[in-house]
Amino acid sequence: IGAIPFMMNLNVTLDTDDVSFGRSVASAVRATSPGGLPGVQAMAFPHEGKVEVACNVDLLPTERLSSTENMQPSLGGKYYHTPAEVIRDRILSEAQGIGAIGTTLVGFTPEEAYARASYALTHGHAEAWKSVERIMM
Repeated sequence: IGAIPFMMNLNVTLDTDDVSFGRSVASAVRATSPGGLPGVQAMAFPHEGKVEVACNVDLLPTERLSSTENMQPSLGGKYYHTPAEVIRDRILSEAQGIGAIGTTLVGFTPEEAYARASYALTHGHAEAWKSVERIMM
């Protein structure tokens, strides 16, 4: 049995077909870039004639952070993550006026995951994950 740390995905489809522009936007929000968002991994690729900026959002232990500004506490404040709204807003800011034609959040916040797992376990619903739907922002 294996497990991975919490991860959420946020995909923002920009109203452009310029993949190199999308890559520059993705680079600007990436945690490894100067001024990037903590815990965010990002890439851009063509998607249905437009460009999608796809972000993985990691849950970070408090001790690894120098600041929790613009981050949301999780699991009793022991961890933090950059909220989807902050990531989406930064992508749109970096997009220099090019709008988003769609935003999709895949996964749950840690609190939502905990609540769903607790409910499933206490109600004997071992396969609750099969009935989950995507959230469109």
